[in-house]
Amino acid sequence: VEWISRHGSYVWVSTIASALFMALLVPQTPPYVLPWLAAIGIIGIAHALPSIGGRRRLKSVPYLKTASISIAWIAGGVLIPIAMTGNNSVVTIGILCLYRLPVIISNQLVADFVDRDGDQSVGNQSILGTLPARRVQFIVIFLLGTSVVFGLVLAMLTGNYLLVSVDVIGVLIMLVLCIRDRPVLRNISFTLDLLVGWPLLTFLVSWLIQLQS
Repeated sequence: VEWISRHGSYVWVSTIASALFMALLVPQTPPYVLPWLAAIGIIGIAHALPSIGGRRRLKSVPYLKTASISIAWIAGGVLIPIAMTGNNSVVTIGILCLYRLPVIISNQLVADFVDRDGDQSVGNQSILGTLPARRVQFIVIFLLGTSVVFGLVLAMLTGNYLLVSVDVIGVLIMLVLCIRDRPVLRNISFTLDLLVGWPLLTFLVSWLIQLQS
């Protein structure tokens, strides 16, 4: 609630932008995919739903928030697009998941670190426990570095060096920000949230290439 009150304009802008993208993309999405997308969306926001009848909120269950968001991002941003292209290579899908998953988890770790005090004040357990900022920073840097390595493997595996390079640039920016943000990770959490959407730029580059071919 406190975060929303301080970032009201961001919430409104992101909500309106999401609605516009949905209005543009839903008519172009095969009907059989829409129920899967709806299910993925529910999984992704399930942790944020309010408690009903005094029951325990899903957000208060350790690791559930991280798991639900990771599943939603990987399924919606990796598995479904690949399935729609007809690519059935298990190796390629696996490497792509290993490339994106560290980025998603890194962003969640930084967000959880920023919200840790607030979560603990209302009884929600952070997956970071009481880890100091330096330790969290090291974990995030390690995960992002792992993602870059898998990005290189993905480029060599697919031979699509241009698009993979464009996408890896977003991960490298995140990595540099995390390395330079020495005091804590609070200064870059908002920027990392934006950079998680970097694959949209990769999509636009791919779309432009298809228009020119």
